[in-house]
Amino acid sequence: MAKKATLILVLLAVGTLAVLWKFHSTEPKATPPPTPQEACLNNLRLIHSGKMQWGLEQHPLIYQSPTWADLRPYIGRGSNGAMPECPLHGVYTLGTVAEEPSCSIHGTVPRRR
Repeated sequence: MAKKATLILVLLAVGTLAVLWKFHSTEPKATPPPTPQEACLNNLRLIHSGKMQWGLEQHPLIYQSPTWADLRPYIGRGSNGAMPECPLHGVYTLGTVAEEPSCSIHGTVPRRR
Protein backbone atom coordinates (compact mmCIF):
# COMPACT_ATOMS: atom_id res chain seq x y z
CA MET A 1 0.00 0.00 0.00
CA ALA A 2 2.88 2.39 0.79
CA LYS A 3 4.39 1.72 -2.65
CA LYS A 4 1.12 2.75 -4.33
CA ALA A 5 0.99 6.00 -2.33
CA THR A 6 4.61 6.78 -3.22
CA LEU A 7 3.94 6.07 -6.89
CA ILE A 8 0.87 8.34 -6.86
CA LEU A 9 2.85 11.15 -5.21
CA VAL A 10 5.66 10.82 -7.77
CA LEU A 11 3.20 10.85 -10.66
CA LEU A 12 1.43 13.88 -9.18
CA ALA A 13 4.74 15.74 -8.81
CA VAL A 14 5.82 14.86 -12.36
CA GLY A 15 2.41 15.91 -13.72
CA THR A 16 2.59 19.24 -11.89
CA LEU A 17 6.07 19.88 -13.26
CA ALA A 18 4.91 19.00 -16.77
CA VAL A 19 2.02 21.48 -16.55
CA LEU A 20 4.31 24.21 -15.21
CA TRP A 21 6.86 23.48 -17.96
CA LYS A 22 4.15 23.75 -20.60
CA PHE A 23 3.15 27.23 -19.48
CA HIS A 24 6.73 28.43 -19.06
CA SER A 25 7.69 30.69 -21.94
CA THR A 26 11.23 30.29 -23.25
CA GLU A 27 11.10 33.50 -25.26
CA PRO A 28 11.93 36.67 -23.36
CA LYS A 29 9.09 39.11 -23.21
CA ALA A 30 9.78 42.38 -24.99
CA THR A 31 9.52 45.40 -22.75
CA PRO A 32 8.43 48.68 -24.24
CA PRO A 33 11.07 51.41 -24.40
CA PRO A 34 10.87 53.90 -21.56
CA THR A 35 8.91 57.08 -22.10
CA PRO A 36 10.91 60.32 -22.11
CA GLN A 37 9.64 61.09 -18.60
CA GLU A 38 10.73 57.66 -17.30
CA ALA A 39 14.15 58.05 -18.95
CA CYS A 40 14.56 61.49 -17.40
CA LEU A 41 13.54 60.26 -13.94
CA ASN A 42 15.99 57.37 -14.26
CA ASN A 43 18.73 59.88 -15.14
CA LEU A 44 17.80 61.93 -12.06
CA ARG A 45 18.07 58.80 -9.91
CA LEU A 46 21.49 58.11 -11.41
CA ILE A 47 22.62 61.68 -10.71
CA HIS A 48 21.25 61.51 -7.16
CA SER A 49 23.08 58.24 -6.54
CA GLY A 50 26.33 59.73 -7.86
CA LYS A 51 25.84 62.78 -5.65
CA MET A 52 25.33 60.62 -2.57
CA GLN A 53 28.42 58.54 -3.32
CA TRP A 54 30.45 61.71 -3.93
CA GLY A 55 29.17 63.08 -0.61
CA LEU A 56 30.16 59.93 1.26
CA GLU A 57 33.70 60.09 -0.06
CA GLN A 58 34.31 63.86 -0.01
CA HIS A 59 32.46 64.79 3.24
CA PRO A 60 31.12 68.13 1.97
CA LEU A 61 28.98 70.47 4.00
CA ILE A 62 25.26 70.25 3.24
CA TYR A 63 25.22 73.65 1.51
CA GLN A 64 28.02 72.73 -0.91
CA SER A 65 27.24 71.71 -4.47
CA PRO A 66 29.16 69.19 -6.56
CA THR A 67 30.09 70.02 -10.13
CA TRP A 68 29.52 67.77 -13.14
CA ALA A 69 33.26 67.06 -13.12
CA ASP A 70 32.99 65.94 -9.47
CA LEU A 71 30.19 63.50 -10.30
CA ARG A 72 31.59 62.10 -13.53
CA PRO A 73 33.52 59.20 -11.86
CA TYR A 74 30.47 58.21 -9.79
CA ILE A 75 27.87 58.08 -12.55
CA GLY A 76 29.40 54.98 -14.14
CA ARG A 77 30.32 56.35 -17.52
CA GLY A 78 34.04 56.62 -16.90
CA SER A 79 36.16 59.69 -16.28
CA ASN A 80 35.72 60.88 -19.89
CA GLY A 81 32.11 59.71 -20.43
CA ALA A 82 29.14 61.85 -21.32
CA MET A 83 26.83 62.95 -18.56
CA PRO A 84 23.13 62.01 -18.76
CA GLU A 85 20.86 64.32 -20.73
CA CYS A 86 17.11 64.81 -20.57
CA PRO A 87 15.46 63.20 -23.63
CA LEU A 88 13.29 66.31 -24.07
CA HIS A 89 16.32 68.62 -23.75
CA GLY A 90 15.57 69.84 -20.26
CA VAL A 91 18.38 71.18 -18.08
CA TYR A 92 19.50 69.19 -15.05
CA THR A 93 20.29 71.13 -11.89
CA LEU A 94 22.48 69.35 -9.37
CA GLY A 95 21.69 71.49 -6.32
CA THR A 96 23.43 71.26 -2.97
CA VAL A 97 24.22 68.05 -1.16
CA ALA A 98 20.97 68.38 0.81
CA GLU A 99 18.83 68.94 -2.30
CA GLU A 100 17.67 66.44 -4.90
CA PRO A 101 18.70 67.00 -8.51
CA SER A 102 15.96 68.36 -10.77
CA CYS A 103 15.06 68.73 -14.42
CA SER A 104 13.68 71.95 -15.88
CA ILE A 105 10.91 69.93 -17.60
CA HIS A 106 10.15 66.95 -15.35
CA GLY A 107 11.02 68.32 -11.91
CA THR A 108 12.39 65.93 -9.29
CA VAL A 109 11.92 62.23 -8.71
CA PRO A 110 8.62 61.69 -6.85
CA ARG A 111 8.97 60.31 -3.35
CA ARG A 112 7.73 56.76 -2.80
CA ARG A 113 5.07 56.23 -0.20
